[in-house]
Amino acid sequence: MGLKVDYFSERQFKKLDRLQLSDYVTTTESSQYIYIENKGNLKRQKKLIKLYYRDTPSDMSNKINVVSKLIENKKYLDMPELVLPESLVAIDGEIKGIKMPLIETNNNMIFLLNNPRVNLKTKLKHLKEILKIIQKLLDIYELKDNFFLGDIQESNFIFDVEEQRIKVIDIDSSYFTGTIPFPARYLSSNKVIDTFDKKYPKNIYSNLHIPSRETTYLEYAYMLLNVLSNYKSYRFTCEEYYNYVAFLDDMGINKNIINYFYSLYSMEQTLEITIDDIDSIDYKKDYSYRR
Repeated sequence: MGLKVDYFSERQFKKLDRLQLSDYVTTTESSQYIYIENKGNLKRQKKLIKLYYRDTPSDMSNKINVVSKLIENKKYLDMPELVLPESLVAIDGEIKGIKMPLIETNNNMIFLLNNPRVNLKTKLKHLKEILKIIQKLLDIYELKDNFFLGDIQESNFIFDVEEQRIKVIDIDSSYFTGTIPFPARYLSSNKVIDTFDKKYPKNIYSNLHIPSRETTYLEYAYMLLNVLSNYKSYRFTCEEYYNYVAFLDDMGINKNIINYFYSLYSMEQTLEITIDDIDSIDYKKDYSYRR
């Protein structure tokens, strides 16, 4: 399948409405616009256009490479949980971004998982669905060990109200073997994992951590720990991390989960967490972190 490009003039593009994000959702990568495709006929559809802030030739070359690989591998990635890019977007002849489906009615996971008014039972239910997506992607035979979601964090997942399912929305920041990693919130802002440089190595060109099975389960762990602790767990010092995991152990958290957490901050092989492990968490207890 060829790489499709949608062309706009600067004048045409200025007529598009900018997507209004909720106050609790921020984006540092792109500005986003609503584009009505096939306007004026029965096939009209609303699309989302992302224009990247960093649009230097080297940055765009890496984005084009990743988007190209996503489209090339669509037959393996064509699942309802992924919001895949459909084409590149050029303005006055220069590639500036991508076009993708617009999920008009949605709730961002950062709001649902960080909201104190949402109970732990509901948050764990959402985290189970996210874990299913992660495991589903890790298990794609044709892409095994060659494709990873790069930036696994709450705001890169949404709940599609119409379809009643969780979806990944930042898949254009994914990683294929041979591409250059993009910034990932829980990897870029965490100095502790730099001490495990052989387990979580960095790309020599970008100095960013290379996405892998290990980083995937590490980033998911921070999402789970954030929910349990009601704290930004990726900011834990190494001592605070071990102390909190010990606290969870004392609170009766499943030993499989405890061992999973410990394996992340060690040079040993990262253990996996399962849906059954999440189900075993007693959502009636308070696991809040207390300094």
